[in-house]
Amino acid sequence: MVLPLGLKFLLGYGSTYWTMQVTIQLYFNFVVKLILAFAFAFQTPLLMVLLTKFGVTNTVQMKLYRKWAFLSCFLLASVLTPPDIITQVLLGFPLYGLYEFGVIISAWFEDPKQRELIRKQMEAEKLARKMAKQGKSMPQKKGKVTVKKVVRDE
Repeated sequence: MVLPLGLKFLLGYGSTYWTMQVTIQLYFNFVVKLILAFAFAFQTPLLMVLLTKFGVTNTVQMKLYRKWAFLSCFLLASVLTPPDIITQVLLGFPLYGLYEFGVIISAWFEDPKQRELIRKQMEAEKLARKMAKQGKSMPQKKGKVTVKKVVRDE
Protein backbone atom coordinates (compact mmCIF):
# COMPACT_ATOMS: atom_id res chain seq x y z
CA MET A 1 0.00 0.00 0.00
CA VAL A 2 2.78 2.45 0.88
CA LEU A 3 5.19 1.47 -1.90
CA PRO A 4 2.96 2.63 -4.80
CA LEU A 5 2.12 5.89 -3.02
CA GLY A 6 5.78 6.59 -2.26
CA LEU A 7 6.88 5.79 -5.78
CA LYS A 8 4.09 7.90 -7.29
CA PHE A 9 5.13 10.86 -5.19
CA LEU A 10 8.86 10.49 -5.84
CA LEU A 11 8.49 9.93 -9.58
CA GLY A 12 5.98 12.75 -9.96
CA TYR A 13 7.96 15.26 -7.91
CA GLY A 14 9.49 17.82 -10.26
CA SER A 15 8.62 15.83 -13.38
CA THR A 16 7.76 19.06 -15.25
CA TYR A 17 11.38 20.21 -14.97
CA TRP A 18 13.33 17.01 -15.55
CA THR A 19 12.85 13.40 -16.52
CA MET A 20 13.42 10.67 -14.00
CA GLN A 21 15.96 8.02 -14.88
CA VAL A 22 15.47 5.22 -12.39
CA THR A 23 17.95 2.38 -12.43
CA ILE A 24 17.15 -1.07 -11.15
CA GLN A 25 19.68 -0.58 -8.35
CA LEU A 26 17.99 2.62 -7.10
CA TYR A 27 14.56 1.02 -7.34
CA PHE A 28 15.71 -2.12 -5.52
CA ASN A 29 17.40 -0.09 -2.75
CA PHE A 30 14.26 1.99 -2.27
CA VAL A 31 12.00 -1.08 -2.09
CA VAL A 32 14.29 -2.97 0.30
CA LYS A 33 14.67 0.01 2.66
CA LEU A 34 10.92 0.55 2.73
CA ILE A 35 10.16 -3.13 3.36
CA LEU A 36 12.75 -3.35 6.14
CA ALA A 37 11.43 -0.16 7.75
CA PHE A 38 7.89 -1.52 7.86
CA ALA A 39 9.07 -4.95 9.00
CA PHE A 40 10.90 -3.29 11.89
CA ALA A 41 7.87 -1.15 12.71
CA PHE A 42 5.52 -4.12 12.97
CA GLN A 43 7.76 -5.74 15.58
CA THR A 44 7.08 -2.90 18.03
CA PRO A 45 4.20 -4.59 19.93
CA LEU A 46 6.22 -7.78 20.32
CA LEU A 47 9.17 -5.83 21.71
CA MET A 48 6.90 -3.97 24.12
CA VAL A 49 5.33 -7.21 25.39
CA LEU A 50 8.77 -8.73 25.94
CA LEU A 51 9.99 -5.66 27.84
CA THR A 52 6.87 -5.77 30.00
CA LYS A 53 7.13 -9.49 30.62
CA PHE A 54 10.77 -9.21 31.76
CA GLY A 55 9.96 -6.24 34.02
CA VAL A 56 12.04 -3.64 32.18
CA THR A 57 9.02 -1.37 31.75
CA ASN A 58 5.30 -1.37 32.52
CA THR A 59 2.08 -0.08 31.02
CA VAL A 60 1.83 2.79 33.52
CA GLN A 61 5.13 4.19 32.24
CA MET A 62 4.13 3.51 28.63
CA LYS A 63 0.94 5.52 29.11
CA LEU A 64 2.83 8.30 30.90
CA TYR A 65 5.29 8.76 28.03
CA ARG A 66 2.77 8.74 25.15
CA LYS A 67 3.72 12.17 23.84
CA TRP A 68 7.39 11.17 23.70
CA ALA A 69 6.44 7.95 21.95
CA PHE A 70 4.51 9.94 19.34
CA LEU A 71 7.52 12.17 18.70
CA SER A 72 9.86 9.17 18.62
CA CYS A 73 7.66 7.36 16.11
CA PHE A 74 7.90 10.22 13.66
CA LEU A 75 11.62 10.73 14.25
CA LEU A 76 12.19 7.04 13.62
CA ALA A 77 10.00 7.19 10.53
CA SER A 78 12.09 10.07 9.18
CA VAL A 79 15.26 8.04 9.66
CA LEU A 80 13.94 4.76 8.25
CA THR A 81 12.22 6.08 5.13
CA PRO A 82 13.50 7.95 2.09
CA PRO A 83 13.56 11.74 2.40
CA ASP A 84 9.95 12.50 1.45
CA ILE A 85 7.11 13.46 3.73
CA ILE A 86 4.58 11.01 2.28
CA THR A 87 6.40 7.81 3.24
CA GLN A 88 7.42 9.31 6.59
CA VAL A 89 3.80 10.00 7.49
CA LEU A 90 2.70 6.62 6.12
CA LEU A 91 5.18 4.97 8.49
CA GLY A 92 4.82 7.35 11.46
CA PHE A 93 1.07 6.97 12.03
CA PRO A 94 1.02 3.14 11.84
CA LEU A 95 4.09 3.03 14.09
CA TYR A 96 2.28 5.08 16.73
CA GLY A 97 -0.83 2.93 16.28
CA LEU A 98 1.33 -0.12 16.88
CA TYR A 99 2.71 1.55 20.02
CA GLU A 100 -0.82 1.98 21.37
CA PHE A 101 -1.65 -1.60 20.39
CA GLY A 102 1.49 -2.71 22.22
CA VAL A 103 0.34 -0.90 25.38
CA ILE A 104 -3.00 -2.74 25.26
CA ILE A 105 -1.40 -6.13 24.61
CA SER A 106 1.26 -5.54 27.30
CA ALA A 107 -1.49 -5.01 29.86
CA TRP A 108 -2.56 -8.63 29.33
CA PHE A 109 0.92 -9.92 30.17
CA GLU A 110 1.56 -7.60 33.11
CA ASP A 111 0.89 -8.59 36.71
CA PRO A 112 -2.08 -6.48 37.94
CA LYS A 113 -0.71 -6.34 41.51
CA GLN A 114 2.61 -5.02 40.25
CA ARG A 115 0.82 -2.44 38.06
CA GLU A 116 -1.18 -1.14 41.03
CA LEU A 117 1.94 -0.98 43.21
CA ILE A 118 3.78 1.03 40.55
CA ARG A 119 0.79 3.35 40.09
CA LYS A 120 0.71 4.07 43.85
CA GLN A 121 4.47 4.62 43.91
CA MET A 122 4.29 7.08 41.01
CA GLU A 123 1.43 8.97 42.67
CA ALA A 124 3.45 9.21 45.90
CA GLU A 125 6.47 10.52 43.98
CA LYS A 126 4.28 13.06 42.21
CA LEU A 127 2.85 14.24 45.56
CA ALA A 128 6.36 14.44 47.05
CA ARG A 129 7.57 16.59 44.14
CA LYS A 130 4.53 18.84 44.47
CA MET A 131 5.07 19.25 48.21
CA ALA A 132 8.79 19.90 47.76
CA LYS A 133 7.99 22.55 45.18
CA GLN A 134 5.68 24.26 47.66
CA GLY A 135 8.26 23.95 50.45
CA LYS A 136 6.17 21.66 52.63
CA SER A 137 7.04 18.30 54.11
CA MET A 138 5.21 15.08 53.36
CA PRO A 139 2.34 14.25 55.71
CA GLN A 140 3.20 11.28 57.91
CA LYS A 141 0.73 8.43 58.29
CA LYS A 142 -0.03 7.37 61.85
CA GLY A 143 1.42 4.06 62.92
CA LYS A 144 4.11 3.98 60.25
CA VAL A 145 7.69 4.99 60.68
CA THR A 146 9.77 6.23 57.78
CA VAL A 147 13.46 5.44 57.97
CA LYS A 148 15.92 7.29 55.79
CA LYS A 149 19.32 5.84 55.07
CA VAL A 150 22.14 8.35 55.23
CA VAL A 151 25.41 7.48 53.54
CA ARG A 152 28.49 9.55 54.26
CA ASP A 153 31.62 9.57 52.17
CA GLU A 154 34.72 9.65 54.36
